[in-house]
Amino acid sequence: MRKAVLILFALLFNIGLQAQDKVYLAIDFMNVSEGQSNAYWETETFWSKIHQERVKSGEILGWDLWSLLPGGEKQQFQYATVQQYNDLAKMMAGMPDLMSTVKKAYPNMSEADIRAKLNATSASRSIGARAFLEIINSTKDDFKMKKGMVTTFDMMKVDMESYAAYEKAENDLFKPDHQKGVDSGAKGSWSLARMMLPFGSDTYASHITFNFYTDWKQFTAPGNTRAAVSPDMEKKINEALKLRDMKYVFLGQLEMMVRP
Repeated sequence: MRKAVLILFALLFNIGLQAQDKVYLAIDFMNVSEGQSNAYWETETFWSKIHQERVKSGEILGWDLWSLLPGGEKQQFQYATVQQYNDLAKMMAGMPDLMSTVKKAYPNMSEADIRAKLNATSASRSIGARAFLEIINSTKDDFKMKKGMVTTFDMMKVDMESYAAYEKAENDLFKPDHQKGVDSGAKGSWSLARMMLPFGSDTYASHITFNFYTDWKQFTAPGNTRAAVSPDMEKKINEALKLRDMKYVFLGQLEMMVRP
């Protein structure tokens, strides 16, 4: 336990030193029952205007709503919302001035109607899991997100003692291949995110990799298969794969987004 605490302290200390260059993600994985799909859509449409105000004020960089595949009612989660921050303190604070922000987004709505809408939020879905992450690596690209695009949420579990080795392997062995895919037009972008919270040996995942594609056509194109490598590189890749357990992969399609 002491080792885990020391690792967490080291990670957060490093974050503090480089916070000005960081992007943080708050991801809520949503459970939406089959009969609540329309109500949930109305809920997120309502919240999208609130997030527009948060972007205007500088509280967040942006907000996204993703539908998830396979998405079955008993297959974990059906949707995910992602809030992007450039300030760790703001992410941890959440929405401290919620009512004030809602009133800016809906100046003609009565307080009673606002509270009814907020109550309807919890009735339309439950937050199955929440995660705070930091982006620690990504390809060089000018990819622009747009509604209808596709991504993978690759959930990785890495032992805490192997974080450094795993992250180095992603950078040295796998990122160059992702960069080639970006440069050739096979994909739009790739990022690696480290889980900040929850943290510990019992967490479901420690890292998430995201692969972004413009649409399903690009995602399913043959160019997304890995090219042949030398025996020596194959050995290094196989050793690196032992550092992590790929727990689950979601496919996501962008349904709503808010940006400046």
